[in-house]
Amino acid sequence: MKKVLFFGCFLIYGTALFAQSEFYNKNGKEILPRESDFSIGIDATPFFSYLGNIFNNSENNRLDSIGGQIPFTISGKYFLRDHMAIRASIGARFSNFSSKAFVDDLSNADTALTLSDETINKALRIAIGGGLEFRRGHGRLQAFYGPQVTVLYSKASTEFNYGNDLSEIAPAGTPSFAAMLAEQKQGDILDIELGGFVGVEYFFAPKISIATEFGISFRYVNQNEGEVILETFERTNLIIIPIENRSQITNRTPGFYLLELDTKPTAAISLNFYF
Repeated sequence: MKKVLFFGCFLIYGTALFAQSEFYNKNGKEILPRESDFSIGIDATPFFSYLGNIFNNSENNRLDSIGGQIPFTISGKYFLRDHMAIRASIGARFSNFSSKAFVDDLSNADTALTLSDETINKALRIAIGGGLEFRRGHGRLQAFYGPQVTVLYSKASTEFNYGNDLSEIAPAGTPSFAAMLAEQKQGDILDIELGGFVGVEYFFAPKISIATEFGISFRYVNQNEGEVILETFERTNLIIIPIENRSQITNRTPGFYLLELDTKPTAAISLNFYF
């Protein structure tokens, strides 16, 4: 009887030790998230790319290139239960880049004088996502999966400002005509992805983890028509009196839409903090 009691106590104690090693570190701090916890995660891929390129002599290896075509993403989770959470993510990227080039001043006979042409590129990209996450696993290594939806919106434009007036660019005399590109507008793009995700997460410290995931999604993309705007100048004669006409011409560029089902990385590598 004593042996049975001893064995039972040993079994209970061993189970307690196993549970403690699974959910707590040696200092008694919880390793895994629990119900009512929330998290903040960041896309760690650019940092790993930067560190990797340090050792391969890669040129133009800068942390300010974070984001690229896809916005640098910040994500969050709230745990409804120990193994279920709602999740959301948001990313945004806005750029306004201006470049200038020197050109001759056509209004002045002094060829040493110059003016500048300016090109301004603007771009905006926003991504918002949400989903429901289910988890399972033992110890520090956890698997997660669930449904999600992501909506992306983007637009871009280029403006051209010229140092010389169109009247100077147009050939001398009459009749004469000149046209310059004033602005290009890309049609707004709406990208909706509906599907699911699956991934793995490793807790290398109490409530701090690194994770990677993949997804399969049904994707709908629609781009509206764009615009190309030209500024024109025309000089004509009415008998002997010169007449100057200025106007704008707007040309439409076609849009497109896309439907597809594909499997692709959706988050690559993320670093997550739980509270």
